[in-house]
Amino acid sequence: MKTSFFLLLCSILIFCESHTVLEKQEQTKIRVINNSAYELTNLALFSMKFNNLLPGDSTAYQVLDYDELKDDPMIYCIVDQNNLSLFLKMPENEGNFTYSIDSLDLSKKRIFFNMTTDN
Repeated sequence: MKTSFFLLLCSILIFCESHTVLEKQEQTKIRVINNSAYELTNLALFSMKFNNLLPGDSTAYQVLDYDELKDDPMIYCIVDQNNLSLFLKMPENEGNFTYSIDSLDLSKKRIFFNMTTDN
């Protein structure tokens, strides 16, 4: 009887742990780092809103919640009353990703960025 109970308890614990590991692996998280000399306001990435970013600041990771039917694969921000946007490639795998905004060209309204995998 004790052996059966022990095996049942071990099976439940193993199932719960494997379920937790699978949940963690299936998430894609993104963050933004502002390496430019400008403050980024009304920042949105893949239609997810982030707080304003001062130069040198970074956001916390957020779980990517993207629906291709209603969301945009873009980054949006306002810098010195200039609306800037750029199409982005969606991360292909699960994991943590950082989008670093390296510089901005306000005369041509361009965003220069770099995406890295943080795993």
